[in-house]
Amino acid sequence: MPLPKNQQSASNGASREKCHDESEEEGQNESPESTKTSERSGSSSDESESDESVMDEEECERRRSRILEEMAATEKQFFLIREKLYEERMKQVEEKLAEVKTGTAKEYLEPLEELQDNMGVRIEVAGVLWQVRLAAASMRHEEEAKAAKCCHEAEKIDLYNHMKQDLEDRIRKLEEDRFSAEFSDFGELRTVQGKHKNSGGTAGRREGSSDPEMTNRQKGKRKKPTPVSGPYIVYMLRDEDIMLDWAVIKKALLSSKTSSQGEPELR
Repeated sequence: MPLPKNQQSASNGASREKCHDESEEEGQNESPESTKTSERSGSSSDESESDESVMDEEECERRRSRILEEMAATEKQFFLIREKLYEERMKQVEEKLAEVKTGTAKEYLEPLEELQDNMGVRIEVAGVLWQVRLAAASMRHEEEAKAAKCCHEAEKIDLYNHMKQDLEDRIRKLEEDRFSAEFSDFGELRTVQGKHKNSGGTAGRREGSSDPEMTNRQKGKRKKPTPVSGPYIVYMLRDEDIMLDWAVIKKALLSSKTSSQGEPELR
């Protein structure tokens, strides 16, 4: 698995430092050998320099290969550690998720308790609000029922008064029509009786002229007073006036009777 650039540069720097340190250590370890060889070869300095250059190249190549191997091993270890860290983190996340699902996680229980407290407060407020609205609705219903009842009673009384007035007007009109019919019948009767009296008087006169005894008998009958037991009232009116007064009295009695009957019903 390829590493990022910063990690590669860090690993390269570390390998270079390590190679430099190892070269210094080997140089220190090999310094006695080189002194020995220099002492042995004292005269042939050129040959020793060429041999040292060849040995340095081989040593560098060997060290380079060793450093590359160490880098590969380090990268492999880093990859394994990273995979292990990922697995550990995933395991922790799964454990935390399982605790949340079962409801035992501390991070879950504290907000849950706070939410439950808020829910209880809201339920209590909603209950109080419901009671207030219910009381207001019941009061409004009672007021509307009372207003409707009062309106119904007022309309009922108005209708009763209207119907009563209408019926009284009709009764009064019928009484007036009946009285007027009685007056007209009485007038017609009086005219007929007057005609009969006139016709009877002329006939009596004619007969009296021929029979004086008959006229004397009729005069005796008319002059005979009718016995009346007192106390009594003597009307000095004509029959038409008496009937008219009687009709007015009867009409007043009927109107007072209807009004006295209507007042208890209204109460």
